[in-house]
Amino acid sequence: MNLFFKKIQSAKGVSLLELIVAIALFAVLMLSATAIFKMVINGQRNAISAQNVQENMRYIMEKISKEIRMAQISNQECGTAAINKVFNTANGGSEIYFKNQNGDCVTYYLENKRIKIMVGVNGVNDFVTPAKIEVNNLKFYVVDDLIGVSSSLQPYVVMAMDAKAVGQAINQQAMKIQTTVSSRYYDNGVAAPASCTPDCTGKVCGDDGCSGSCGSCGANETCLSGVCATTSKTYTCSAKPATGTEWNTVSSYNQTWNGSAWSPADDPTTEYNATASAVSCRFTCATNYTWSGSACVASTQTYTCSAKPATGTDWNTVSSYNQTWNGSAWLPADDSTTEYNATADTASCRYTCASGYHWSGSTCVSNTNTYACSAKPATGTDWNTVSSYTQTWTGNAWAPADDATTEYNATASSVSCRYTCSSGYVWNGSVCVKNTMFPLYFNITFPLIF
Repeated sequence: MNLFFKKIQSAKGVSLLELIVAIALFAVLMLSATAIFKMVINGQRNAISAQNVQENMRYIMEKISKEIRMAQISNQECGTAAINKVFNTANGGSEIYFKNQNGDCVTYYLENKRIKIMVGVNGVNDFVTPAKIEVNNLKFYVVDDLIGVSSSLQPYVVMAMDAKAVGQAINQQAMKIQTTVSSRYYDNGVAAPASCTPDCTGKVCGDDGCSGSCGSCGANETCLSGVCATTSKTYTCSAKPATGTEWNTVSSYNQTWNGSAWSPADDPTTEYNATASAVSCRFTCATNYTWSGSACVASTQTYTCSAKPATGTDWNTVSSYNQTWNGSAWLPADDSTTEYNATADTASCRYTCASGYHWSGSTCVSNTNTYACSAKPATGTDWNTVSSYTQTWTGNAWAPADDATTEYNATASSVSCRYTCSSGYVWNGSVCVKNTMFPLYFNITFPLIF
């Protein structure tokens, strides 16, 4: 035993210096880990931003390139300056005009740092680049676009622009994009042969095969494969979760045909997003619901009961309880009345009588009571033995019982209302009267015997 205590006494603790060094090392490790984590997150955001820019610009370049490639000759139909040309633009300008394969005049130009398309002369226009991509320095360089004169080169267009993601500077991922597209319109320096026979079979619009037109479409319509199609429709979002959600902001939105696709694009996935949008399918959590990371869950609150009687009561079982929002009301419901109830409940406002108290039918009263006797006759009487006594509640009655009648009784009792005659008084059968026999007794004269 002594050896054991000696070992305990000789054991050494950690010094302050050792503790400070350990804390410093831990702090350095945590700072390093935080810096690495932040670097990884920023890298991931940059990669996603670059991917978004590349995917969107690849689509835009392919769309514009397709229409440029299939453009046909225009003679003042798509702009007054376009005389016997395929493309009409100032060299290095930010706009380009041409007639597409369907015979519609098409204009691509830059507006508010987004590329926009206009179908027809002063016709329907819409953006083809999303708001999350910013485009700058859009330039079109046209080479040898004069048709039917002396040129032997095919017309082609060099398209260049700067693009970057909209957002924080660290995640913008700016990039320069350039492509060259040649026209498929064959330039042999001569006009179309006189033997060309226009063919509009099955067509109501578009090219007739001889540089002519099969007709034009009306307002809010565009020519698709020789058929006039509406340029606007309503896109309806897929259903959002039924419970605890509301649309943010719309459950459907209007789309416009831009010549090759509907804009804004279809949004096939209805998903949670706290940022409101009128052109995508988004929902947010309804009032009293909170986003958990995967779903909108009901919010909770604590309902506090009103005060119970201060004396002789205990809560049965709680003075407050948790409520959950079910979509239209808080459950369990508010219990605005705190009342006596001997059955315990954790979802309502109830109290019961405390130890040493019992329910009288209207309040909790003490299990002990002092019973005061009614008055005894004032003259010539004394209490026999008490004028009041203590009672205890048995569960259904007071014990000793109430003694409603204070009466004469020569036998002493501490649990009933009794009185006896005072000294100098005697009971005459109904009241205590003054004793008058004692003076006569003491006045008797006894004869002297010698």
